[in-house]
Amino acid sequence: MIWRHYLYGVHVDVFTDHKSLQYVFNQNDLNFRQRRWLELLKDYDMSVLYNPDKANVVPDALSRLSMVSGAYIDKEKKELVRDIHRLAWLGVQLVDSTKGGVMVHNGSESSFVADVKAKQGLDTILVELKDVVLKKSVEAFSQGGDGVLRYQGRLCVPNVDDLREQILTEAHSSQYSIHPGATKM
Repeated sequence: MIWRHYLYGVHVDVFTDHKSLQYVFNQNDLNFRQRRWLELLKDYDMSVLYNPDKANVVPDALSRLSMVSGAYIDKEKKELVRDIHRLAWLGVQLVDSTKGGVMVHNGSESSFVADVKAKQGLDTILVELKDVVLKKSVEAFSQGGDGVLRYQGRLCVPNVDDLREQILTEAHSSQYSIHPGATKM
């Protein structure tokens, strides 16, 4: 595991929104997959603690891959802020912080996300769904001002080219993956 050296010799509390996982170390009959996971985890001094969905905001946010970057700038560096403000036409936004500084937010979009949005019109199912969403309210689906279809706020990926396969490959095979596969552990 790529983070193993950080955990050896240290007690770790693992928070989960899956209540039954807090009892996984005390179960007697486990299937092969559970045994394999326990074999990997037995080397670590850890406690699994249940945290309900609504209270699990921080771990949930940490497990999501962010497409933006930010930086905190002190009041003393207002000249720098003015220079950065001149770059606003490139998509850089300045937001006041509650601590008196300024947050710099670069909202640039990845070329892959732009490609996904552009190719929504090539998927016949998504095109039909867009029409339904425009005519009547469909609870989980929405269409923004940019014409992009979303499901519960998430971008709908069209089933064209190999976009879905690219996403799965990036999520599971990339060395920067948030959720590493079994071969990376």
